[in-house]
Amino acid sequence: MGTGPVEAYLSSWLLRDDRPRVIVLGNEKGGSGKSTVAIHLAMGLAAAGLRVGTVDLDGRQGTFSRFVENRKRYAPTEQEAARLVFTEHRQISLSRNERDAEAVDEKLAQLVTALESLGDRHFIVVDTPGSDNVLCRAAHVLADTLITPLNSSFLDLDALVRVDRDASHISGPSAYSELVLFMSERRADMGAPPIEWLIITNRLPNVPTRVHRSVIEILRKLSQRLGFHFLPSLHERVIFRELFLQGLTVLDAAELGPTAATARPARQEVEALVDAILVRSPWKELAARRAEAGSNPRPKAPKKSAISFENWRPPRP
Repeated sequence: MGTGPVEAYLSSWLLRDDRPRVIVLGNEKGGSGKSTVAIHLAMGLAAAGLRVGTVDLDGRQGTFSRFVENRKRYAPTEQEAARLVFTEHRQISLSRNERDAEAVDEKLAQLVTALESLGDRHFIVVDTPGSDNVLCRAAHVLADTLITPLNSSFLDLDALVRVDRDASHISGPSAYSELVLFMSERRADMGAPPIEWLIITNRLPNVPTRVHRSVIEILRKLSQRLGFHFLPSLHERVIFRELFLQGLTVLDAAELGPTAATARPARQEVEALVDAILVRSPWKELAARRAEAGSNPRPKAPKKSAISFENWRPPRP
């Protein structure tokens, strides 16, 4: 990552004492379930009484943003909306012409604006696309916690490392793993703590297979080499997809009616995921005292002057 106004801004923002904790959902392989995890994690943190901001950087799919729209349609009146938790949401999409310097600078400026507008949150949850672009790299620099959902298959494992044909030898890290380690080093150069990298095995089969067991075994060996830790797993459940069009999650028990009983196992898994994030955060006690969470608002971060993003092109490691 080069020098310049952007790096200076990110350095100053990362070192603020009053800023939110940033959680980034990242994986360059599509279909890993990033948006589903991001949605349920954000809503779970909000349900715990914390102020949560969300940023959707996946301009092509915009899954998180569509969920927010569906949720607003489900509860169009203030009385109906009062039954649900919401996040303060922002959507930023990279221009189709990603080589256009002015367009890239404009989108990076929008990301800065989003950070400033969400400065009074406890958490900011960022959903990224399944591809490498300048917004995705910027998000990884900002990530205090990086969560990488991973399905238990060799195809998905390839997003982290290169393995031989019988899965007995690891030949090296993937381009994405190298990017994570590179951006973690850039944070250290800025004086910020390294990225806390967490892996969540997602869409697990109800009956473990030989491939699933092999992937889990490889991941355990990799955790020390790549420096990541594990989060509670999520199983493959149709209800996650069914609730999307309604703008609901498995945590919205009061809205699910008879479906609530079906959603209970999924809800328990999501609650375990949220708890695992909270124990790593400065707001564990605050979340436990849900009634007091809104009584001590943190001061808004001061507004910053306009920033130029000229010539910021972080090199691929």
